[in-house]
Amino acid sequence: VTAVQVLPFLELVRLSTRVGRGFEYAAFDSLHPLSVIRFIIPNVVGVLREGTAWARGGSVYGYTGVISLLLALFAAKKNRYVRFFFIAAVISFLLALGKYTPVFRLAYLFVPGIAAFRSPQHFLLLYTFSIAVLAGFGLDEWRGVRRRIGVIGEIGIIGVIGGILLLKSVAIVPDAIVQVASVYPTRALEKLQNFSPEVVKTIIELVAKNLLITSGLLIAAVFIRGKRCPQLIIGLVFLELFLFSRNNLLSVPNETATQWLATVKEKAQQRRDVDWRQYRVYTDPSIYPYPGKKQFGVFDWDRESAWQAEILRPNLNMVAHLPAIDGYASLIYRDYAEYLNKKQTDPTGVTLDDPMDAKKRRLGVGANASPRLFLVTNEKESAEGIQIGKYTPNEVSVTVTTEKTGTLVFIDTNYPGWRAVLDGKPVAIQPFENVFKSVIIPAGTHAATFRYRPDNVNIGLGLSSLGVLTIAIVCWKRRV
Repeated sequence: VTAVQVLPFLELVRLSTRVGRGFEYAAFDSLHPLSVIRFIIPNVVGVLREGTAWARGGSVYGYTGVISLLLALFAAKKNRYVRFFFIAAVISFLLALGKYTPVFRLAYLFVPGIAAFRSPQHFLLLYTFSIAVLAGFGLDEWRGVRRRIGVIGEIGIIGVIGGILLLKSVAIVPDAIVQVASVYPTRALEKLQNFSPEVVKTIIELVAKNLLITSGLLIAAVFIRGKRCPQLIIGLVFLELFLFSRNNLLSVPNETATQWLATVKEKAQQRRDVDWRQYRVYTDPSIYPYPGKKQFGVFDWDRESAWQAEILRPNLNMVAHLPAIDGYASLIYRDYAEYLNKKQTDPTGVTLDDPMDAKKRRLGVGANASPRLFLVTNEKESAEGIQIGKYTPNEVSVTVTTEKTGTLVFIDTNYPGWRAVLDGKPVAIQPFENVFKSVIIPAGTHAATFRYRPDNVNIGLGLSSLGVLTIAIVCWKRRV
């Protein structure tokens, strides 16, 4: 059913900058085993926006809350659906650990496509979904597990006692950190030492309050029994998710975001005299560095985002419909990225490494740069005699008048699926400078069209249609 999207996606993956980068690249951003505690006490590493972050926040994909985790354990193991989602949760969790277990390495070696992506933590999306399903089954079994419910209460009481003791010892923690760091220095303790004693006390109070809230929810769940049990338990789950998200999901006032967009549109209007069918914009962060000073654990979202709007940082260009030659993307066409910068190591960014600005002029940056379409005759480039009729992302039509045979060049990547038509007849597309496309134009006046018609989309559409038809037939037969 999803073939119409999956086939083009797989083609882009194969042609992207992510291919052939090795195991270390694929295992980048693996879930550290110690990070599992964040699934229960999410603010144990502090809150970034409050300036109390002393370690990386880690992935938020795996957070389900302690109540959901315990409900998942109550699910009846004899149910085949429960067994399926339990296995899915375990496998996806082990894959999320990445380089810390052999499971991800086996997947890297034997499962097609795994090597093309990084950040195994994203497998926590499957883990979270599986735990949510298991929690639903566990809720159905809640009333019949009196003894295990008692264990939950005991865990809650221990957590409350631990939270209270932690609050009572807040005053001595800063000195204790200094003493422990002198004997057992670690990066985490060094970061804590960089904070003032007041901030360290705030972090400890935050952890203690998280522990008290989590434990209190467990104790509350123990006393919820009777007819309204499922609704009240679900209410506690949502309360736990809210308490997590209020400190981990960062946001800004709508008025602030609106001001950013207004700045982007204002900058775009200043370029209204430019024909965007021929010219693009380029914003290099190294040319326009953020003037503010960033410090670990200090959140500077408002000012940094305002600066990005001011310089039209990619991909803010898209908000104003301005085509950019650089920016960020999950998948980037390898030939295009190598044309711009062969030494770039980041597979998700596109930057231009050209001190002579020859490539920038070629890519049409600025009103004095080369046009997107031009004719090459006798090794001379000229846009004279070219009239653009239609210019869309998937089709460009022009009329070309030339006294000599030449080459019509279209400064756009020669990605598989592009076809050319000259005077109504298909012609071969020739690569220009290894990455762009061109066609041979005889002397005279001719109509040329570049059109994007990828075969994999048509094949995928056929497979998707077949899948939908199969599902419809199966459902119809079951009804009958």
